[in-house]
Amino acid sequence: MNNFSERFGADDPTIVDAHVPEITDAMREGYYDELPRVMVAYSNNVEEKLFDFFPEEIAFTKEELIGLTKEQALKLKEKKMNEV
Repeated sequence: MNNFSERFGADDPTIVDAHVPEITDAMREGYYDELPRVMVAYSNNVEEKLFDFFPEEIAFTKEELIGLTKEQALKLKEKKMNEV
Protein backbone atom coordinates (compact mmCIF):
# COMPACT_ATOMS: atom_id res chain seq x y z
CA MET A 1 0.00 0.00 0.00
CA ASN A 2 1.45 3.38 -0.91
CA ASN A 3 1.42 6.45 1.32
CA PHE A 4 -1.61 7.93 -0.47
CA SER A 5 -3.63 4.75 0.05
CA GLU A 6 -2.68 4.59 3.71
CA ARG A 7 -3.75 8.19 4.32
CA PHE A 8 -6.95 8.18 2.28
CA GLY A 9 -8.14 4.57 2.39
CA ALA A 10 -7.95 4.12 -1.38
CA ASP A 11 -7.77 0.33 -0.96
CA ASP A 12 -10.80 0.14 1.34
CA PRO A 13 -14.04 -1.13 -0.22
CA THR A 14 -16.50 1.59 -1.11
CA ILE A 15 -20.27 1.65 -0.79
CA VAL A 16 -21.87 0.76 -4.11
CA ASP A 17 -25.49 0.58 -2.94
CA ALA A 18 -27.39 1.76 0.12
CA HIS A 19 -30.87 1.37 1.51
CA VAL A 20 -31.94 4.38 3.54
CA PRO A 21 -35.54 4.06 4.74
CA GLU A 22 -38.00 6.76 3.83
CA ILE A 23 -38.57 8.99 6.84
CA THR A 24 -42.16 10.02 7.49
CA ASP A 25 -43.32 13.19 9.22
CA ALA A 26 -44.35 11.09 12.22
CA MET A 27 -40.85 9.64 12.45
CA ARG A 28 -39.35 13.15 12.31
CA GLU A 29 -41.53 13.96 15.31
CA GLY A 30 -40.19 10.96 17.22
CA TYR A 31 -42.95 8.41 16.56
CA TYR A 32 -41.39 5.09 15.54
CA ASP A 33 -41.10 1.55 16.91
CA GLU A 34 -37.45 1.06 16.04
CA LEU A 35 -34.67 3.24 14.76
CA PRO A 36 -34.28 3.39 10.98
CA ARG A 37 -31.22 1.49 9.83
CA VAL A 38 -28.94 2.13 6.89
CA MET A 39 -28.00 -1.04 5.01
CA VAL A 40 -25.12 -0.95 2.52
CA ALA A 41 -23.35 -3.09 -0.05
CA TYR A 42 -19.62 -2.61 -0.66
CA SER A 43 -17.46 -2.99 -3.74
CA ASN A 44 -16.08 -6.25 -2.27
CA ASN A 45 -19.63 -7.79 -2.28
CA VAL A 46 -20.05 -7.54 1.51
CA GLU A 47 -23.43 -6.32 2.78
CA GLU A 48 -24.09 -5.04 6.29
CA LYS A 49 -26.05 -2.74 8.54
CA LEU A 50 -23.93 0.41 8.62
CA PHE A 51 -25.77 2.23 11.41
CA ASP A 52 -29.08 3.24 12.99
CA PHE A 53 -30.03 6.88 13.37
CA PHE A 54 -32.54 9.14 15.09
CA PRO A 55 -34.77 10.49 12.29
CA GLU A 56 -35.89 13.47 14.36
CA GLU A 57 -32.25 14.62 14.51
CA ILE A 58 -30.51 13.70 11.24
CA ALA A 59 -31.26 12.31 7.78
CA PHE A 60 -29.33 10.59 5.02
CA THR A 61 -29.71 9.90 1.32
CA LYS A 62 -28.46 6.96 -0.68
CA GLU A 63 -26.60 9.32 -2.98
CA GLU A 64 -24.46 10.86 -0.24
CA LEU A 65 -23.28 7.41 0.93
CA ILE A 66 -22.42 5.79 -2.41
CA GLY A 67 -18.70 6.01 -3.12
CA LEU A 68 -17.69 6.40 0.53
CA THR A 69 -15.76 3.88 2.56
CA LYS A 70 -17.27 2.59 5.80
CA GLU A 71 -14.99 4.91 7.79
CA GLN A 72 -16.01 7.92 5.70
CA ALA A 73 -19.71 7.10 6.07
CA LEU A 74 -19.39 6.76 9.84
CA LYS A 75 -17.54 10.09 9.97
CA LEU A 76 -20.39 11.65 7.97
CA LYS A 77 -22.88 10.38 10.55
CA GLU A 78 -20.73 11.76 13.36
CA LYS A 79 -20.46 15.12 11.60
CA LYS A 80 -24.23 15.32 11.18
CA MET A 81 -24.77 14.40 14.83
CA ASN A 82 -22.39 17.18 15.91
CA GLU A 83 -24.31 19.72 13.82
CA VAL A 84 -27.57 19.06 15.67
